[in-house]
Amino acid sequence: MTTPGREEADRTRRIACEAAIDGALDARRATLLKPWMNDAQRRAIEDPLHRLRTALDAEHWTTAVGAAKDLAEAACKLTIQHACQEPPPNTSLPTLF
Repeated sequence: MTTPGREEADRTRRIACEAAIDGALDARRATLLKPWMNDAQRRAIEDPLHRLRTALDAEHWTTAVGAAKDLAEAACKLTIQHACQEPPPNTSLPTLF
């Protein structure tokens, strides 16, 4: 394979991967954002979701794992708040879950 051919194959793979990531994350976004959320609660979900998308697109796996953890923590905390309780401060993700 020639260098231009390899570069084109890499570009095509990246585009397909980004499209798959965008589709999956957009579907999750629709299930995570609820009508009862205020602006701050929506940002608590959208910020780590945006960081996750950016990290996956850039293939920064460590950053993607951290953003996914932040997203899961935010979802747990919002669920606890929606149940009219206050999430305990400095609680680990397994405890929140």
